[in-house]
Amino acid sequence: MRLRTSKITGEGKEFVSVVVAVRNEQANIKGLILSLVQQDWSDYEIIIVDDYSNDGTWQKLKAVDYEKVRAVRNYLSQGKKFALYCGVQQAKSNYIIVTDADCRHSKYWLRLMALPLIKEGVSLTMGNVMIRYASLWSLDALEGLEFASLQASGLGSAAMGRPFMANGANMGFVRSLWQEADLCRGHPSGDDMFLLHEAVGKGLHVRVVADKRATVWTHAQANIWRFLDQRIRWASKTGLYKDWWSSAVAVIVFLSNLLLIVWTLVSFGKFLIFFVLKAIVDLLLLGLYLSFYKQTKLLVWFLVEEILYIFYAVSIGIFSQFIGFEWKGTRYSK
Repeated sequence: MRLRTSKITGEGKEFVSVVVAVRNEQANIKGLILSLVQQDWSDYEIIIVDDYSNDGTWQKLKAVDYEKVRAVRNYLSQGKKFALYCGVQQAKSNYIIVTDADCRHSKYWLRLMALPLIKEGVSLTMGNVMIRYASLWSLDALEGLEFASLQASGLGSAAMGRPFMANGANMGFVRSLWQEADLCRGHPSGDDMFLLHEAVGKGLHVRVVADKRATVWTHAQANIWRFLDQRIRWASKTGLYKDWWSSAVAVIVFLSNLLLIVWTLVSFGKFLIFFVLKAIVDLLLLGLYLSFYKQTKLLVWFLVEEILYIFYAVSIGIFSQFIGFEWKGTRYSK
């Protein structure tokens, strides 16, 4: 993994559009806006698209009084991809940066995510996302480590020239890429992944913005059932991948963990050897990632997470292909 802090070079003179799709996020709207309006960039707009919220989200958005903020409603079909499409269509810039309602950002975030698009001809930028947690001894911290393993794999592979995973909570792109992309709009999830695969398939320049100041912080899931539902939703789109490397990674992860389960039943010695080897590799990868982002304290959960992941990865891989999930109050079936 090659991660190094980016140098901020260039002024914020180009106009940039920040687009956020929100649904039932009344508790997060104020914090989101305060986080975005304090960006160290001179000329930008913030378009917040309400995606058929049925709480007080739209009322709170209408009451927002910041010059840079524009609240609009999703005028297409319900779903994040359609909401983002509405926002991109109304954006005044060719440089689009997206994030999620529950995220918080440093004041340098927009600058770091936008400059590669503007100055270096990059088509898509992808930044780090981390889970907020109040206590190291909470389930939020355990989820933070699990999520960190995903980020370490995705950012590390991208930094080595093999991008396969992106997160729409921290991503930037040029408008033309979005307009030409096949985002599988029939599936409620995966706007970030399918957009990345579009860029990779066209041989476009993808940049990992490996800078601590470009990290966005999001919250953990409210409970274990929300967590599992989210992971099932994420995994449910793997059958739609057109990028062979992304599909290969998903298959390798599933089969390697399935093999570990089989060996627990037929040969504990083989299980132990393979588990130790896998744990060493995972620890090296996670250690490098967490050291760079100064979160190595999460490794206190490493052994617990490593054991649980064996059964969790296989279960999610199977369930995601046969059962539906709930997202933002809507139930989606297979």
